[in-house]
Amino acid sequence: MLEAAGKRLHHYPNVELRAGELEVPPLEKEEVDIVIFNLVLHLIDSPAHVLRTIRPALRDKGRVVIVDMVAHDREDYRRTMGHVSLGFSEHSLMSLIQEASLKLSNYQILSPDLDATGPALFVATLTL
Repeated sequence: MLEAAGKRLHHYPNVELRAGELEVPPLEKEEVDIVIFNLVLHLIDSPAHVLRTIRPALRDKGRVVIVDMVAHDREDYRRTMGHVSLGFSEHSLMSLIQEASLKLSNYQILSPDLDATGPALFVATLTL
C-alpha cells in the first residue's frame, strides 16, 4: 500500500508516508495537520482508542477525516472480509468521537455510486 501511494504522491514534497500500527502511530506530538482514515475504522477492534492515539499528533487547527461505511446488516462481511464493525451510525460515530475528546465539524452521507453493491459511505471531519 505504501509503495502504491508513494508512486501517486511522489510529486508532493509536503507528503510523507510512514509504515506503522494504528494503535501506536509513528507520529510526534503536534506533528500533522490532517489524518485521514479511509475505509479502515470498521476493520479495527477499538476505533475510539485509535482516534485517541492520533489526537496528540494533531496541530492546533488539525483535522481528522473519516470515510467509512454507514451502519449496515451485512453480517457476512465479518467472515468474508474481516470486518469488526458493520459500519457506523451517526450516533455510534458520535460516541467514538466523544470518547476520543474530538469534535464533529461535518458529517455527510455520500451519494451512492449507482454501480456499487456495498453499503453507503459517509465522510466526517473532526477537530480538536
